[in-house]
Amino acid sequence: MPDTDFQGEARFIIDPEALATNLRTMRRQLAAEVKLCAVVKANAYGHDARLVASAICDIEKADPFLNVDRFAVSTFDEAADLDEFGKPIMLLRPVENGFLGRQRELIEEAIRRGWTMTIRSAAAADEIAQFARHLEKQAQVQIMIDTGMV
Repeated sequence: MPDTDFQGEARFIIDPEALATNLRTMRRQLAAEVKLCAVVKANAYGHDARLVASAICDIEKADPFLNVDRFAVSTFDEAADLDEFGKPIMLLRPVENGFLGRQRELIEEAIRRGWTMTIRSAAAADEIAQFARHLEKQAQVQIMIDTGMV
């Protein structure tokens, strides 16, 4: 149907079969020990992160070969929305300024829940380490490296 013939509001459909096909294609190309991360930041790019995460988990229950090892999000709030699915969560937006506003509270919650935070400075690493020591926990971090790509 030509676009000019479409009437009504824009809509999207989360197609579990399409997701399963995509996961199957990726898993077949990867060694068994390779971890797979589903990036569902920005509310799964506007497609409802909880709905997408739920569909991915349902697919995995039906066929464990099609597992996703973790979810990646941008914000602490997005991470909290997906925590119930029981998968490790990675925050892609770099964590900075741990002593400003709610940052310390959010970072400490991430440490308690075992979320992997992204850092790009020694200062951020020091702050997170200080918060983790205070909580007597180990923080999970990944380091963002600027490769010069824009």
